Amino acid sequence: MRRWARLVAPVLVLAAAGAFAREADVSGWGETRWGMTNADLDAQFGERLRTIDPPLVYHEATVGRSLPETEVGGFSYRALFQMDAQGQLQQVLLERRNAQATPAAFQAAVDELRNRHGQPDRVCDTPRTGAESSPIERERLWVLPTTTIHLSFLDYRGGILYRDPQQDIDPLVSELESRLYARRSLPRRLLIRYHPTDRADLMGEGCVAP
Repeated sequence: MRRWARLVAPVLVLAAAGAFAREADVSGWGETRWGMTNADLDAQFGERLRTIDPPLVYHEATVGRSLPETEVGGFSYRALFQMDAQGQLQQVLLERRNAQATPAAFQAAVDELRNRHGQPDRVCDTPRTGAESSPIERERLWVLPTTTIHLSFLDYRGGILYRDPQQDIDPLVSELESRLYARRSLPRRLLIRYHPTDRADLMGEGCVAP
């Protein structure tokens, strides 16, 4: 029995260490690298890639390429490749919307990202209590040397969301989304975004590293 315990104990220690090990860094999202062009994306993904014409406009960036389906935690997402003014990849957005943006999908994404990169560097929840309160915002932030990952779940089910013309343009929302929402069509959004860690302008203000 003691011999069995001596053999099993190191295995358990290694398993525990692996469970909490953090991937040192990622150079982009999946097969992408920051600074890629649309031509690079076409060559990388081939027929899997879809062209968006005219491109979606996100403030000073555009999206002319997308992947209709990619999987995170067993749930399907659409991937949008956001290019800067020089036509180089600056951010990748994975999204599920409305009925597809569910707490179960959010939790599955939390679990997968935590398994890959360890515990998040920042956890932001609004409100902190009251499951029926609205709007509900949940965000988890992983900051790696090269790439930062934001996981966000937004649920505005209890109030009216509208675009305030006095507010600054949100670079994460395309101009096509700048419209009024009726109460029965309030949006839900589950978003995972990857961007270079040295791009402070893409960090956002809602959930930033201390």
